[in-house]
Amino acid sequence: MTEKSSFRRKPESSFAVMDGGISTIRTMARPGTSKDIRVSVRLRCSPEQAYEALTSERGLLLCGLSRAKTDARSRGRFRMVWPRNAVHGDLEASGVFVDLDPGNKAAWLFDEKRSFGKVGMPALVNIFIEPCGRGARATLVHPGFPAGEDAGQAAFRSLWTELLDGLRSRFSGGRP
Repeated sequence: MTEKSSFRRKPESSFAVMDGGISTIRTMARPGTSKDIRVSVRLRCSPEQAYEALTSERGLLLCGLSRAKTDARSRGRFRMVWPRNAVHGDLEASGVFVDLDPGNKAAWLFDEKRSFGKVGMPALVNIFIEPCGRGARATLVHPGFPAGEDAGQAAFRSLWTELLDGLRSRFSGGRP
């Protein structure tokens, strides 16, 4: 007699991330049930200059943040503050750098308890930098949002577009 197993694959699984004093419980959705925010911009600078702008206090300020503090090394902490505007009020975020490859990639792991006032937001943001013609291309990927568009996703898309537009302005001679 064949006995059917009562084991079913759960559609979601959870895991904990411990890095630099940040503990985050993440839920991994089945493939196709999550959505990534992707924003890309071409820059008139070298990949190394783009990397420096995205990982240094001075560079982030020139990209349009009102305040920034960075320790650009693995597990080094950062703090970013965006100025109040028509889309959002004062926004503050902090966390740790988790993947740094000068001229190629920077990754931020946000502390959910102290970032954006959003509990449950996806915490990891990757910025990939690559040569593009005489300049560089920076592509920001904020993965793991629930499938379907909502106001939270739209707000983050706007925030990341604003940051990368500031980066582009910084290298095109304009003011962020």
